[in-house]
Amino acid sequence: MMLLKDLLAPWFHYAGSETVAEPTLDSRKVVRGGLFVAVPGFKTDGREYIAAALKNGATAVLKHTDNPDFHGKVSRDEGLVIEFFRLNRQVSALAAQYYGLLPGKPRIVGVTGTNGKTSVTQLIAQWIELYGQQAGVMGTLGNGRPGHLHDTGNTTADAITLMSQFKQMGESGVDVCAMEVSSHGLVQGRVDAVPFEVAVFTNLSRDHLDFHKNMEAYAAAKQRLLRFPTVKKPQLILTIAPAPLGLTAWIKRGCWALVCKTIRAPHCWHSMPITIMPAFKHVSAGRKVKVNCKPRCWASLTCQICWRR
Repeated sequence: MMLLKDLLAPWFHYAGSETVAEPTLDSRKVVRGGLFVAVPGFKTDGREYIAAALKNGATAVLKHTDNPDFHGKVSRDEGLVIEFFRLNRQVSALAAQYYGLLPGKPRIVGVTGTNGKTSVTQLIAQWIELYGQQAGVMGTLGNGRPGHLHDTGNTTADAITLMSQFKQMGESGVDVCAMEVSSHGLVQGRVDAVPFEVAVFTNLSRDHLDFHKNMEAYAAAKQRLLRFPTVKKPQLILTIAPAPLGLTAWIKRGCWALVCKTIRAPHCWHSMPITIMPAFKHVSAGRKVKVNCKPRCWASLTCQICWRR
């Protein structure tokens, strides 16, 4: 539970004394005393479900508005509804404010690219645990601890679900979370307040052009992850050999670019790209390592650092 005025304090002053339980973007999942966040989406508009959310027990509703003059406007006609200017771009920050993530609990590695995100996040999680720490993953296969994943329906879950699960991971002792970051999630602002420490880029090929319209827009969406202000440098950034044209312009100065080449085992049906984080000092450039990419399938991988900005 949290005082609504404390939740809204970073954006505007609210004088009410109500407390709210966990926020949600889905009116069907509102808990009694909860907060419904009503924003326009890609397919549906949450503002059409405000009445349903109040009926389901929401204490308050935050309603997206495109009019800055309505920012902070309060209505109590059918229930407590507060207008919020451009709320759709603030949901991630709002969720971070509610859940109050502790710095580095967990440390978050973001992985983006057309292909290879699931493989890379699973491998990072395995390496973290081999290093003696606790790992979490988020992505296509689900969110949670390896072997105990919960489906969220999307590669990158909604902004509120992400922050809630980061909080749960931190409280359960997870040290590092390897997270798949989709281009949709980046463009729609689902990860805007996620404190990524490491950004990993796998590759870029034609996909999702129904959403992005052209490859330039698709590439720009992927590039957003590499420019997060929380991403530390120098860091190792992954690509799959050969590096895509123009990638050097994407990466922050002081970062390493890492090209990974795989040696496919005879019974291994796919090649696996990998990334090495600074924590893994025992894995050096050119050293072969074995990682489990599928049950009963082991691939030997050689890592080569090819250039640095």
